[in-house]
Amino acid sequence: WTLDLLFSFFCGYVEDGELVMDLRLVVRQYITTWFMFDFCLVASDWLNIAMLIMEGDANAEGLRLARFLKLFKAFRLLALLKIIRVAKVAKRILEWMDKFVSEGKRLTLSFVVLLLTTLWTNHILACLWFYVGSFAESDTGARWINIEASSDQDDAAPARYSDVNRGFQYLSSLHWAIAQTTLGSVDIGPTNSAERMCNVTCQLIGLLCGSTIVSLLSATMVDLQARAREKNKQMTTLRRYLRENEVSNGIKNEVLCQVRDRLKRQDKLRSDDVPALALLSSALHTQLHTQICEPHLTQHPLLRFARNVDARWFQQFCTLAIEVVHVGAGDDVFLAGVPAFAVHRIVSGTLSYQQEPQSSPVAAKTTLQVEKSAWLAEAAFWSDWIHVGTAKAS
Repeated sequence: WTLDLLFSFFCGYVEDGELVMDLRLVVRQYITTWFMFDFCLVASDWLNIAMLIMEGDANAEGLRLARFLKLFKAFRLLALLKIIRVAKVAKRILEWMDKFVSEGKRLTLSFVVLLLTTLWTNHILACLWFYVGSFAESDTGARWINIEASSDQDDAAPARYSDVNRGFQYLSSLHWAIAQTTLGSVDIGPTNSAERMCNVTCQLIGLLCGSTIVSLLSATMVDLQARAREKNKQMTTLRRYLRENEVSNGIKNEVLCQVRDRLKRQDKLRSDDVPALALLSSALHTQLHTQICEPHLTQHPLLRFARNVDARWFQQFCTLAIEVVHVGAGDDVFLAGVPAFAVHRIVSGTLSYQQEPQSSPVAAKTTLQVEKSAWLAEAAFWSDWIHVGTAKAS
């Protein structure tokens, strides 16, 4: 916790969708949010250590300080509130998954994350149950930690949970926590009011969360099956089409491999793929489209000059004249000898630009790799242009 407090002064934060790393802003953000909580938590830990040392030095004073020691141990339970941070981290992970991971893998990872979250929740409940059994006030004089952990047939007295090793104590507490959240059975029960209150609370949590977890798992599995069924249906229809038209085996295998590969690939979303955008007003939709296009278009001097001269015209230009096109590897962007109806700018990826003597002023066939941020067919801005080369996505 001490290292966490120190490192938090240098950890950036996200504001309005942008990562802020300015040290002055980061320190101010941390001091006004989590600093006081982290400071109290770290202070309680160090006071706990100091009081243990003092208890070892002076038994008389230690008896009196033991009461305060329990108070500081109870305060450490507030560390569980930092689970809120885990929720924020989980949100960032889901955003990353939506951006870079395919839909099928995203659902599988969501399934795994759900299982890990369930185990983490039961771990927290197990720690809470062990704390209540060890340190909470008992109005009956009994604690679950003092009941028998085994019933040996020998003459030796049975071991109690307080006498066994930490591993067995933790597994027993975890078994109890899982039994509460899944409404199962366990051989450990409450022996005083504090433990019974903890038991009732965990059973209520299990009643609510248990059904929710089962429904989420079922929904994830159904979604995975539905997507797999849709892909199989597309492939079956394609095979039937190729068979009915008597396509040769060479072309058929090439078509099937390409379709199968592209079904696995997650393409970047276009505006037409987002139905919610149709709910926007025309003015807001124009502003959104302009903001998306502007960083790329203003890299060209002519368009940057046009934006500075007439911002309203530039917005209309972005809305009416700009189209975002996603091409797969090996797809043609344009062909040699074909009139140029557009100017192209590479936003991501690379292109393979090929020129041949039949269509361009080169002595031999040449191939160039066109990198990100390059412009192609710029002459189409101000003239009727014909492509002298072929561009393919690589």
